[in-house]
Amino acid sequence: MSPQKHADSEKKRLQKTESIQPQGVLLVLDSQLFIQYCSENVDELLQLPYTAVLGRNVDEFTNTADIEQIHSLKGLGDWRSFGLLNLRIRQGDNWLNCNAAVSYDNHRWLVELELQAQNEDQNALFGQLFIPTRALLWQLNREQDLHSYTHKVAELVRQVTGYDRVMMYQFDHNSDGEVIAESRSTQMNSCLGNRFPASDILAQTQALRSQNLTWVTANRKCATVPVHGAPDIDTDQPLDMTYSAYRSLPLVDLEHLGSLGVAAALTISLTQNGRLWGLLMCHHNTPKNVTLRERKLYEFIGRTISIKLPDLQRNEQPLLQSEQDFRRLAELSNDMTVRLQGDGTISYVSSIVKSLLGHTVESLQGTPFTLLLNDEGVDAFERGQQALEQAGVTQKIALKFRHTDRHSVWVEATMWQPESSAGPGQGVVLSAHDVSQRQKYQRLIEELNQHNSLQQQDQDGNDQQPVTSQTFLDQTSEAVVIAGADGRIQSVNRSFCEITGYTSQEAIGRNPSILQSGIHTAHFYESLWRSLSEKGRWKGEIWNSRKNGEVYPQLGSISIIRNNDGSIRNYVAVFSDVSKAKEAENNLFFAQNHDLLTGLPNRQYCLDKVRHVIAEKAQAVPGVAVVFLDIDRFKLLNDAQGHHTGDRFLQAVAQRLAEACPKNGLLCRWGADEFVLVLEQVTNRDGIAVIVQTLFNALAKPLKLAGHELIPSACVGISFYPEDAADAQGLMQAAETALYLAKERGPSSIELFTPLLAERLQRKFEVASELRRAIRNDELTLNYQPQIDCKTAELLGVEALVRWQHPVNGLMSPVTFIPLAEELGLIGLLGDWVLDKAMVQMARWRDQGHPVPQVAVNIAPQQLVPGFADHVRDLLAKHQLPASMLELEITEGALERDDRIIGLLQALRDMGVLLAIDDFGTGYSSLAHIKHLPVTCLKIDKVFIDDLPDDAYDVAIIRTVSALGHSLGFRVLAEGVETEEQFLFLVEQGIDTIQGYYFGKPMEASTLEQWIIDRDKG
Repeated sequence: MSPQKHADSEKKRLQKTESIQPQGVLLVLDSQLFIQYCSENVDELLQLPYTAVLGRNVDEFTNTADIEQIHSLKGLGDWRSFGLLNLRIRQGDNWLNCNAAVSYDNHRWLVELELQAQNEDQNALFGQLFIPTRALLWQLNREQDLHSYTHKVAELVRQVTGYDRVMMYQFDHNSDGEVIAESRSTQMNSCLGNRFPASDILAQTQALRSQNLTWVTANRKCATVPVHGAPDIDTDQPLDMTYSAYRSLPLVDLEHLGSLGVAAALTISLTQNGRLWGLLMCHHNTPKNVTLRERKLYEFIGRTISIKLPDLQRNEQPLLQSEQDFRRLAELSNDMTVRLQGDGTISYVSSIVKSLLGHTVESLQGTPFTLLLNDEGVDAFERGQQALEQAGVTQKIALKFRHTDRHSVWVEATMWQPESSAGPGQGVVLSAHDVSQRQKYQRLIEELNQHNSLQQQDQDGNDQQPVTSQTFLDQTSEAVVIAGADGRIQSVNRSFCEITGYTSQEAIGRNPSILQSGIHTAHFYESLWRSLSEKGRWKGEIWNSRKNGEVYPQLGSISIIRNNDGSIRNYVAVFSDVSKAKEAENNLFFAQNHDLLTGLPNRQYCLDKVRHVIAEKAQAVPGVAVVFLDIDRFKLLNDAQGHHTGDRFLQAVAQRLAEACPKNGLLCRWGADEFVLVLEQVTNRDGIAVIVQTLFNALAKPLKLAGHELIPSACVGISFYPEDAADAQGLMQAAETALYLAKERGPSSIELFTPLLAERLQRKFEVASELRRAIRNDELTLNYQPQIDCKTAELLGVEALVRWQHPVNGLMSPVTFIPLAEELGLIGLLGDWVLDKAMVQMARWRDQGHPVPQVAVNIAPQQLVPGFADHVRDLLAKHQLPASMLELEITEGALERDDRIIGLLQALRDMGVLLAIDDFGTGYSSLAHIKHLPVTCLKIDKVFIDDLPDDAYDVAIIRTVSALGHSLGFRVLAEGVETEEQFLFLVEQGIDTIQGYYFGKPMEASTLEQWIIDRDKG
């Protein structure tokens, strides 16, 4: 993108548009449903020119039932929450069924219509795509590995959308982006790992994508359709298309798609607390339309993934560190390391590829691996890959590469699948060792044999003097040994002497057994000789001993050279010292299978171990147990004391658990603050309780760290094989399910898996899914509880309290769903809904003349993020409310999280918003901290009101809080007041405001209105 074009686009307000894409028709209606704007292609739908449509009422083109449908969406708020309707549109004498995206904002309706296909089954999309997609997303919800999750999501989205390439972008704190996951067809080039600076994406584009969650370009080359306004429209308020489904893309974005050779694109935004975390960018080589129903589904996918991201980001840093360790070890190795994606393209290759094959690292990114091989190498690679997928164990193969200068390069490659990509059609890692010289030696010796040049026989055929190109062999870096038919050494080269420490004089005439290390069993040598006898050749790894006694690994081969009559003439061995390579391989294996912080086996190793143990025990009586431990309150320690202290704490915990681990157990670090103990030979379930108690006792010893004395503890979930699951994945999930319920019970809890637990957990996820739907479908309602002035008995305001009108279970108390919303990351979405709806109601009361001075809204800690103050300001402006009519209630715990919260609260207070500390007295706020907070009210929790005026402690607390609040200039409110006795006591203590059943229960808006009227009459 040129700087000039970028600057020009920045100057233009992107949310304003004069055209739309031609896949739909746009109608913009005023509050009375008169058509103020329409797209020029409206004639395709109504068979009337746009000039004849503008200014007419939409009821001329649809029926009364559809008009009521449109009006029912008025509470949606801004255009981010569009409603999807099926409208019947009049076309002359005919009626057409049309899908419509309908939104309401700023006294205007935005109606976007698409012509519905004939005989389309309304439930087809839901049945064929939505239900299985939701099920797959919930399955992925168990994934805790960011790399694995993002790649699986990319694959899922490509399957659901049908696009040729799906990429997941992630933006860092500077808004610079990187492609972290990708799924693509073979026709598309790989973009995995591509980075681009923030300057490549318009700032306004990023801001818009955090609001309009799905952007579609059906055909990059297709001409746009102009949007026209009625002649009497006020041009000072131009049409805002920020949340339109059909808005046309900026020219610079279209040019960017063109540079990629892309015809159609779909963008799904991934947001965190109103900030653009990343994008799912879908590209297609040919034009591709997205229906409004599909758009709704894709928005659901984006929101579901966005909810999952916070859990994964807690583990992101360790994953990045693990990747860095992998690459560092790969770069230190003399072998070439290659990581392949599931489609066989290269996602990583170590820099030694330049010296080995002549290619640069950059040139091979996204290249099919087989293009580097000759035909023989391709066949060998495909056989190895097939064996790997079928057997699931590491494969060793010989491959023949093409160097850029056209000569052949032979390697011996070790090929395996990382745990995160195990299974057919998934990625593999190869570690390739150059054996080109060895291959040349073998061929040289075979050619010498074919020409009868290994020996010169006398006329009697008795002379056995070896004749070789000794000068050539002495130049090689690999050891060459030639032995006679009796097995005694006849010739060695210089590399043999350097590797083994024996001189040629010491070796010639002796048996190669002088090199034996004693490590291998008799069975190993029997297998070696059997291979020589049957195939004439043996190839593999062997551990030998140097002259000084040092044991080291060798990689090589032994071949038999025969006489014309078939008798053995010579044995030829070619081998190399791979001790350094073996050390690098071991280091790489350790990094891949162990946690670098604690030194314990990691998740991959743990799963492999459980699979192996289950396979061994499949026919045996003794069982297997998985003990899943989660360290209590670790996040609090990590946030308060920093990652350095958190790491030291985890190291100490890991050491204690390892020391307490029984002999039949394997302790692994699963991730973050989770550990897994795998127990074999479990014959008595009762014995598990003893083991767990031993672990608890080991943890509970005081630990001094960063000037604090800590008492570590853990929650535990336990599952058993074969009772609870038939495979490793199921066994781990069962233990995790039990752990999940143990954590609900509190610190140091233990839970055994039962099917009932799984049902409870599944029900919890179902409720979470239903809650998301409830927020979207307006199944939630707000009740309002009065707040009364103690002295004058006047209504000072109301508190907005959310209720859920479940379509099956009826009215649900917030006690049942708010904790779940907090736990599963939905509280931000729920809180934003409540805040917007409370302001909608306040604006309505103001317009209707009902005297409600202010509304108090509870704000969750998760909502207090950068940008929240701006969000509140925008909502106040949208509903034309003065800031003084809004009070935000914040818990003490939220105030203690971060010093930056004070700055955010100050910004709210500066604009005039009132701030209250909710449930005051139940937290741990220091007085020194409170005096600096820009709050206006202290709310005394109901727990201190219930036993008034009889409980002396509660009396003392009320008097103290009242004196404290008034001395700091705060208003003091008591909630949960139910009796006249409590009320009179609180008035006597100088409490300013009362809230509770004594004056009024929480009630619907209409009931509150009548309550005000009745109270005024009384």
